[in-house]
Amino acid sequence: SPVGSMLQRTWRIDETGEIGTVTVQFDLTGLNPPSTDPADIHLLVDTDSDFSTGATNVVASSYSSNTATFTLVGFDDGAYFTVAVENGALVVNSTSDSGDTNPGDGTCYTGFNNSETNPQCTLRAAIEEANARSGADTITFDIPSTESGHSGGIWTISPGFALPDLTDAVTIDATTQTGWTSTPVVELNGIGAGGTTDGLQILSANVEIRGFAINRFGGDGIKVESTSTGNVAIAGNHIGLDPTGLIDLGNGGRGIDLQTGSGPTTVGGTAAADRNIIAGNGSNGVIIWGSDGNTVIGNYVGTDVTGNASIPNGQDGIYLGGTSDNNTIGQPGAGNVLSGNGHDGLELNDASTGNVIQANIIGLGADGTTIVANVRHGVVIYNGVNNTQ
Repeated sequence: SPVGSMLQRTWRIDETGEIGTVTVQFDLTGLNPPSTDPADIHLLVDTDSDFSTGATNVVASSYSSNTATFTLVGFDDGAYFTVAVENGALVVNSTSDSGDTNPGDGTCYTGFNNSETNPQCTLRAAIEEANARSGADTITFDIPSTESGHSGGIWTISPGFALPDLTDAVTIDATTQTGWTSTPVVELNGIGAGGTTDGLQILSANVEIRGFAINRFGGDGIKVESTSTGNVAIAGNHIGLDPTGLIDLGNGGRGIDLQTGSGPTTVGGTAAADRNIIAGNGSNGVIIWGSDGNTVIGNYVGTDVTGNASIPNGQDGIYLGGTSDNNTIGQPGAGNVLSGNGHDGLELNDASTGNVIQANIIGLGADGTTIVANVRHGVVIYNGVNNTQ
């Protein structure tokens, strides 16, 4: 894991004779280390004082009463040593919306306590901390049922304004919340976020968003911007629906918006747990605009969670335009259900080329027999689209 902090002070050994291994203790009172897990606290020993390469790393055997203990430490005469602490885990434990007190210090902390009097880490604070760190991070969830946003086994986070853009590599996995089995138990409710605010905006490569219900934002549910250059995964979410996947709580814009120059992004996957249910949104369920090499598989777009009842997106199920090339929409064993939408199930436009469309169910339910018609066409191809399979 990335080092969150290292003592600015170093020490040097002056050894007379052979003393063997020793026990070393450091009192870290007042230093607020980003993690107090002994596995995250390290004694670094090096022949020079930069600790960049070749340093010996000794993991703490215990941490108690602000004191880290290292046992069986061997020193050579003239060696330098100091203490470093890894970044703390980013575990959301509150439905509140406060920001991080000091992004980049290695700890997700708002300055408040959660409902169980533990240091509070909100989704907003966790994203701020992840953005400020170098390297990839994972945000998980362990929110107690005593939080004010909990009701009936669902934890609702209601941002008061836009959540931070995702500007660094991160996995945000809401399936880690207690109670998740196959449908979301963490809901992002955008009704109070204002204007045309998007639910989550991805500006970085190497991002995964999994296991949320994202609804009632004025803009898009999830937007992948042009600065996101690949290895993005959006899986297992209800976008425009409640956590059960049965009630229309649409976002005002698109469900998922893949912007010009972004990608490749994978929407959905081959497993049932990867399926996004994208329905009830004001515009298209998924728009791919000027974005190449994306994969959209295994999703229900325009239906409820059963795949057999319509909850229309206002326009197309999937709209592919702006010269978007070499995208895959469905594959054997992981086709999409593109049914029940307000316009077309699938529209290709603007001289896009090299796209593969296969194994999708369009205008029927997931059972292959129930009629769940799109209002206009099943598939429509316009304006110079070519080399489509």
